[in-house]
Formats: sequence, structure tokens, C-alpha cells
Amino acid sequence: MMAKLTALALLLLTLGSASHTMAGEPTLKLPIRVHLITGVEMVREIPGPDGKPHRTVMGMPLTVESTAPIMQQVNEIWEPAGIQWVVDPAKGGGGIVAEKAGGGKLSPERLQQLAQAAAGRQRKVPGPYMTRIFPALADPAQNESIGADGTFNDAAAKMYHLYLFPYVGQTLQGTAHLPGTFAIVGVHSDKRPHKAGYPKPRPLLIAGDAKPTLSIANFPAAGALSATIAHELGHNLTLTHRDEGMKDNLMKGHVKIRLAPNQIRQARAQAMKGPLIKEEPTGSVRMESLPGDGVWVSPLPVEYQHDGSPLRATIWFDKQLLGDGQGYQRRAKEFSGAARRSLRKQVIQALKSENQRSLAAADDSLQSLLKAEVISELDPHWIVNGFTCNIRHKDIAQLKSVPGVRKIFLRVPRKVSEPQAPEQPVVPVIEAPTEPSYQQIPWYVTQLQADRVWKEFGAAGQGTLNVIHDKNFIFSDHLNRTVYRNPRETPNNSIDDDGNGYIDDVHGYNFDRQSTVLYTRPFHGNPKNRTILHGTSCATIVSGAAALSRAPQYGVAPLSRWAGVINLGGIERSVEWAIEQGADTYSMSFSRRNFGEYQSHWRKVMEHGSFCGVYFVSGAGNRKLDDPHPFLMNIPQSIPAAVFAAAGVHKDLSKTSFSCVGPVTWNTEHYQDGVVQKPEVCAFNYQVPCLFPNGETVPALLNGNSYAGPMFCGAISLMLSADPDLLPWDLQEIITSTARDVGPEGLDYETGHGLIDCYAAVKEVLRRKALR
Repeated sequence: MMAKLTALALLLLTLGSASHTMAGEPTLKLPIRVHLITGVEMVREIPGPDGKPHRTVMGMPLTVESTAPIMQQVNEIWEPAGIQWVVDPAKGGGGIVAEKAGGGKLSPERLQQLAQAAAGRQRKVPGPYMTRIFPALADPAQNESIGADGTFNDAAAKMYHLYLFPYVGQTLQGTAHLPGTFAIVGVHSDKRPHKAGYPKPRPLLIAGDAKPTLSIANFPAAGALSATIAHELGHNLTLTHRDEGMKDNLMKGHVKIRLAPNQIRQARAQAMKGPLIKEEPTGSVRMESLPGDGVWVSPLPVEYQHDGSPLRATIWFDKQLLGDGQGYQRRAKEFSGAARRSLRKQVIQALKSENQRSLAAADDSLQSLLKAEVISELDPHWIVNGFTCNIRHKDIAQLKSVPGVRKIFLRVPRKVSEPQAPEQPVVPVIEAPTEPSYQQIPWYVTQLQADRVWKEFGAAGQGTLNVIHDKNFIFSDHLNRTVYRNPRETPNNSIDDDGNGYIDDVHGYNFDRQSTVLYTRPFHGNPKNRTILHGTSCATIVSGAAALSRAPQYGVAPLSRWAGVINLGGIERSVEWAIEQGADTYSMSFSRRNFGEYQSHWRKVMEHGSFCGVYFVSGAGNRKLDDPHPFLMNIPQSIPAAVFAAAGVHKDLSKTSFSCVGPVTWNTEHYQDGVVQKPEVCAFNYQVPCLFPNGETVPALLNGNSYAGPMFCGAISLMLSADPDLLPWDLQEIITSTARDVGPEGLDYETGHGLIDCYAAVKEVLRRKALR
């Protein structure tokens, strides 16, 4: 799918929607000056019904005051795209200017000649209208880009210019540079439905309160001036006459109101290249430059066959949220007084804004490389400012020449098998629980003191979302009650309602299949096939609620929500999706080995995601008997600070033989931490009870740190229920300082700080919250 898209179309793959304001996206503010051309009359003379000439004389009926609400409605039309046309000079705009045609310096004869030429313009008949006639009717003193040759010069424009003329030609309503910075609209028009063909004044606005009631029903029969202006400005942003299957599409609909998601992406990409009011992100979030000079390229992966097959290259642009390898600790101190939810918004805006700027600067080069088939499957990502693509080893030098590129991580593409998935069930809407059930609680919930938190503090995960990254999710009553439902998506309508690039991503998304298929393998009740229940069991441990059929309640945070993601081919897209859905935790019960330098990229993804308010959690990993280093942790559990690793113990608190231990060592080109303490804490990983989708229970079935990690996620969910603004580094301090020491005395490499104590942790969260 990605290979078919150009770099320009991919710049903002996850941005915006045609149906709602772009949540979490920076508004692109485009400066514009509106010119009201006065002092000229345009005449249209045609035979009337009686055969006698009918003469219409048109001047400028608009004033500065009457034009202001028109531009306000233009902005309401463009608001879903996250684009604002700034008129106010105090905010960087050019104002609304009533100016005499030609600056009042044209002779009456010349003025009449130009007016006649403009009024006589005919549809699809070429002429020098945009090069000579309309520019000559403008006042050069009000337009910085009208040169000595008297033409509109887009390259010299410091803002967009909208010219409102009395009339712009027969059956015409407007014209514009595509792309460019100049748009021209006629206030009078003889376009249908004026059957007689007499030019008449246009309705100025769509009737009623346009926001949020812009609709076909409100659209005037003759077309609104505000909609035509919004349409012509779309041409400035490269949009052509395509309706995208929408009857109310701004660019070619029967009525002109909405834009399709791909049009929004395209318009925003162009907007980044033109005049733009650049603002620092809200607050003090700034981007940093990567250290050093030149472009660094990682060594070839050891498994590469040197057969000319393509490599998967992940690129970092120069500007990142965390510039060097010590950035996480340094900036955690910088934002130590921030509120998590506020910081999340600021960091997301800063990351996306910088990614848009970087991609816009690199777009011409990327377009050329795509056209020449030097690169393919281009996939931009903002969580780390850069992109990923396929490229042959011999062509790396061309990738190094792309503006802004600083680091190139090479790996062998991961092959993702896609076996035939079973028929996908329709997930019924089941009443969500409003309070925990205290019946049939598994022993690990009690040992972690989670049920005590529910009872004494009233914190049971409410208000939190836990994303589970796994391979298969089987929906059942106890999971259906707490499954996430994307409020901006309508289930099963095959429409990308929220405009993020993923159709029907209601409960999660399968990034490998580019589909909503989360149920990939059926389970027929055989306990020996428990690995099929891996993702399902992880979700159950975090968010499983008591089913209406009175099945047991297995969740540590039974009032929390969960969503599933499947993404074996990468990590950026699923993390970005989780952040944009407002995720609180991101569970990763898997291990990836032999990443080499590429592990730095995963670490940067998690570090940036942590500043976006997401808690990344992984089990500590399980040893493999045939591994030369059987106990060493791998990615992602080895990542310091940004990823919390949970080791595991028996029910009697003794260490299990298969649990990986620390410490870990970081010595990559970007990160040189040396020896790092791992794991942080421990939970339970042996003979954990399993709840089958049909409600049947097996008391001691699940083994592995895959299940300790979700217990950690559940504990974090309880803590965030108590204080949603708790920062990741503060939470880490709390959960480690309140853990019960269960291994070798003190901090150790087997169980970390000890067993998670949900009660003590939430109590400390509430104490600190009261002091703020």
C-alpha cells in the first residue's frame, strides 16, 4: 500500500479528518490579505427575454466590515483541516484592505479597457488574465510580490493574497494559482442557477450558524461567497477539481463544504511549504539537534545476504525532542513540574510540527528518489522525527543527500506472515462495569493488593486506556465490557471517519494487515494451545472485568479500557496510534533479539512516547536453553527509564528459574550508558490462572514474564486513576520505592526493587497529589 503513495501524500498520513477538528494536531496559520477592489465598474450586456440589451453594471458592494464574517466562515470550512487563514494584522495577517483599482493611478481609458477585458472573460478561453489583466487592476502598494513587470510573483510572496473583484468573467466565480499564493473571486456571478444569465450579487454566507451546522441543507442555491473563497484557496494549496465521492466536497461537490482526508493531508503538506506564521509550541517544549556532523550510517545487519535485496532504512532528521543519549534524564528534570496531560499535548504538537517542517524541506528530494525507484515503501513517522523506506545498499549515498538526514539505521525487512484469519466477530456493545466485582478474584490480584485499592481508594483503572501489543485477541464477555471504542469511528462502515489513515480502527488495529483484524487464530479449548490466548490473556490480566454471565474478574484494573494492536513489522505506527487515542500504558510482552544499532531507534521511540504520557511496560523476558546468553534481556525490556521491565516470581515469592535477569549494557553509537539496572520490579509469572473466552477457568496454566508485564500495566492504571497527571519518571520512583523486597536484600538484578504493592503505591500517589 505504502509503495503507491508519493512522499507528498505521505507527509501527513495520520493527520486530520473531514468530520471533526484535528485533535492533537498543530493548527497551520497562513497569513492572508484580502483586497476589495473598488473604483472600477464592470459591465455585462446580453440580450434580454424581449430581445433588447440587458445591461448589468457591477461595482464592489462589500466593505471591510461586511467581509470579516465571510472570512470567519472560510476558516470554519477549513477548520477540520487544521488550517487557519489569518487576516488580523495583530496576529500576523495582512488585514482586509479596500483599495482603488490600479492604486488609483490608471487613466480612465486604461481602467475601462482592463474592466472590459475582465468582464468579457469566458470559461476555458485562454487569455492573460492572471498574468496581465487582474494584476494590473491590483494596487502594487498593497502587494509585496507584484514586481516591476506587473505580474503576481508567488516566489516573492510573504503571505497569501485574495482579491475580491466585482466580476471575474462569464459563468465564472473565481480563479487561482495552483499551487500559489493568489486567488481571485467575483462578488457577482452569472453562473447557474441564474437561468437568465444576468450577473447577480452572490449570497455572502451559508445560512445560519455555520459552526457546527455547515450542511447541504444550509447551502444557498446560488452558492455562498465564503465557500467559493474557501474553494479557490484550496487551489493555492494544490487541490484540484475532485469530489472524492463526496457530494458536498469543497473542490467539486454540488455544494462546497467538506474536504476528504487525503485532500486535507495534501493541503497541509503544501501549506508547510508556503507563507506560514511559525509559532513555538505551547509551553517550553523545544526541539534539539543531534550531536556531531555529517550523516551516520549503521553497519550492515549481520543477517544481510549481500545479494542486492533491499534493506529497510530508518532515518532520523536532525531535530529531535531528545537530541543526545542523555536527553531523557535531562529533560525529565526540565519538565519535573509539568502536568502529564498538559505535557502530552505540548510534546505531541512539537513532534508533529517539526516532522512536518522536516518532511516539507525534504519532499523534493524524496519525490525524486521515489520517481527514480531508488527508494520505495516510504513511511514517515513523527514519534521519532524521520521516515522509513526500502533501499538497496548501493543507493545509500543518495539517501544521505536528502536535506536534514542525520542518521540511517539499516536492517533486514521483517517478513510478516499473514495466514487466513478466521471470520471476524462483531463485538457487541455491552454495558461497561461501574464498580469492581469482588467475587472469584484470582490470587495474584490479592497478592498485589489491587482489590484493596479498589475498596479503600475507589481507584480501579477508570479513565485509563491500556494498549496491548500482541498477535491475537479473542473477544469474550469479560473483555467486551472493557474494550476501547474509538469515539471518532463508526464501526464497520468501511470509512476512515477520524481521518487518521486507518479504516474502522474502533477497538485497535492490525498494522501488519492494514486492517481491523485482531482475531487471527481461533482457540478450540485445548489448554496445550494456550499460546493462542497470549494477547487475550494479557488484556484479561490488565482490564478483564466480571462478565454479565458472572464469569470471574481477572483484571488488576477492571474499570480500565484496553485496545489491541498487532504490528510485527515495525513499532512507530502502533505507538503513534496509541498516543493519538490517549493511551496511558502500552504493554509489550515480547522480546526482539540481535537488533544491533537499530535498538537505539526503538529506545528513542519509547523515550519520546514517554514524554507523550505513555507508560511502556514489558515482561523481563524468558530464558532460552539454547541461547548462549540465556538470561540477558532484549528489546524492549532492556530500554532504560522509558520502559518498565517486570521480572517474575512464584506465588510463594521465590524467583522462577526461567526469568531473565539484569543488568543490561548499552553501548551503541547514540547511547553509551554502560551498565544499567534492570529489572525495575517483579510480579507473578508462574502457574498464573487462565480465563478462557467461554468463561472457563484453569487455575494454573500460564507461565512466563509475558504475564508479569500486564500486572505491572494494571498497577500503573490504578495509580493513574488516582492521579491522571502523574509523570512517568515520578511514577517509576513511587512504584519502585513502595515495592516489597522479595529477593536478595535490597535492589538486585533478579527482582529489582521487589514485588509490586498496588496499595502502597496508590497511597503514596494520593499523598503527593494532596501536597501539590
